[in-house]
Amino acid sequence: MAKKTKTSRPGALTHLGHGLAAVSSNLGILLFFMVPYAFLTAGIDSWIFQSIVGNQELIQPVLLKAALAWEGAGLLTEIVVGPLVAAATIYVARSWTQKRPASLSGSLNFALNRYRKMWAPHAGAQVSIRLGMLIIVPGILFLLQYAFVDAVAALEKQKWPMRRSTKLTRGRRKTLFLIFLPVFLISQGVIFADLWAVKQGVGMLALIHLGEMFMSLVMLASFYMVYEERTTAIAEAKKARAEADLPG
Repeated sequence: MAKKTKTSRPGALTHLGHGLAAVSSNLGILLFFMVPYAFLTAGIDSWIFQSIVGNQELIQPVLLKAALAWEGAGLLTEIVVGPLVAAATIYVARSWTQKRPASLSGSLNFALNRYRKMWAPHAGAQVSIRLGMLIIVPGILFLLQYAFVDAVAALEKQKWPMRRSTKLTRGRRKTLFLIFLPVFLISQGVIFADLWAVKQGVGMLALIHLGEMFMSLVMLASFYMVYEERTTAIAEAKKARAEADLPG
């Protein structure tokens, strides 16, 4: 009986590098989605800041109220607009791995055609993750479970993408966490960047939001790389079992 050899799989740095390459090489396409979204969120955040803070002293209770309002508005806009940006990111990531040219029209068609099926699972995952992030640890656990929700909803015919993602991420959550970790660490300083930028005007705040979105899309594209590696490994294992069961 032949001894099975354990095949190595790509690590977090490899997936992160591929995600960065996919987003960077298609940045012109993704900016079509990112720029309007950044100005939308910047405009909303600026209005919230002026409504809550205004000319008041930046004391902790006032800042906390503004931060919570920002988080609520961010969640709402993510639920409404987020599926389009996520779908476009998955489109360019898949095009990159398959070495196919991506196009703006292709990304737009892909995003619009999948918006309806992605909306509910994307919203469910984002609500779970963002509310969980208020306590940090539950949010990270939800993120690791639902890292593949957008990819599953966009590419598979699954009735329950959140459940499917939870199943697929088993055995890959350490890799997913290591991809998420640098984004998480950088995001801890984002609130201070936002507080500085909101005083400079909507344009500067939108620029900061663009930087934040770039990090998020690199993370999402990297998650897609892990998803593709995972589903490919499952398909190859099934094929090998089927071939082993053939008579002869």
